[in-house]
Amino acid sequence: MKYKILASEKFEIPEPLQETVTIDVFDDLWRDETVLATTAKGYDALIVRNMTQVNSNLLEQLKSIKVIGRLGAGTENIDVDYANQCHIPIVYAPLQNTNAVAEFCVAQVFNAFRHLPDAIHEAKQGVWNREKYLSTGREISGCNVGVIGFGNIGKAFTQKMDALGANVLIYNRTPSNVTAAFHHTDLVNLLKSSDIISIHLPGGDKTKNFLHEGNIGLIKRGAFLMNSSRGGVVNETALLAALESGQLSGAMIDVRTVEPAYADALARHPNVYPTPHIAAFTLESQTAISESVVMDIIRVLQNKSPQYPVPVR
Repeated sequence: MKYKILASEKFEIPEPLQETVTIDVFDDLWRDETVLATTAKGYDALIVRNMTQVNSNLLEQLKSIKVIGRLGAGTENIDVDYANQCHIPIVYAPLQNTNAVAEFCVAQVFNAFRHLPDAIHEAKQGVWNREKYLSTGREISGCNVGVIGFGNIGKAFTQKMDALGANVLIYNRTPSNVTAAFHHTDLVNLLKSSDIISIHLPGGDKTKNFLHEGNIGLIKRGAFLMNSSRGGVVNETALLAALESGQLSGAMIDVRTVEPAYADALARHPNVYPTPHIAAFTLESQTAISESVVMDIIRVLQNKSPQYPVPVR
């Protein structure tokens, strides 16, 4: 039997599976819930990224959908509890983008410490200003890197920073999950001591505005802040204020509170390196994610246990 799968966002169909399933891809179907619900009629499964809001209203209308696949590790755009009530299991890819995001964060540390985007842009414009960068760069070796959140990605990033000679300080809401090889500290000490802070927290109500005006004010003056987790974790008004006051030297922002995000004051700030939520996007990670999610969808449709089911809360 060839199963019918609908993808509501851009999706590369894994070549080895093309003969097993029919996958219809609509890059922008996520924009209109009514159109999505209508289009989904007759399909066995739905594949989404982070833009499709799989809420209770949509789930009520997905009468033929037997399983939903999330291309990624986060599920805050899916009402998992209501899906469970509707007997629609969710499968996802919690591990497959770990290295891609960790490497992206390492690249952003180099960008921040060596001002690479600025230097590249100036050189392309014919500006040969070596003196500007004479003593502005920083070395990773010996600096303090603060990591907030020690899940799969936080751990992978920590290992890479440690290999580069950084002193890594870790704050995790469950301290016992931090392996003995690394140093766990309290949040206040991390904020006050770190030269660069990287956030690796899940989205949701428990982490909304985790960094806010009160604790952003504790960050070491001149430090950098990097967020590649979820936009709502950082209060953007407080972040912009810290940049404008000079407390923060810069910020690397891959995620925003509202996405898609456009050229607002935060994105336009000269000391912000904004990217459009691409930390997980590598050829290798997306191939692994796609194959894993589609294989798990097939397993569910065949009444088998998936490898990566979203835990029922």
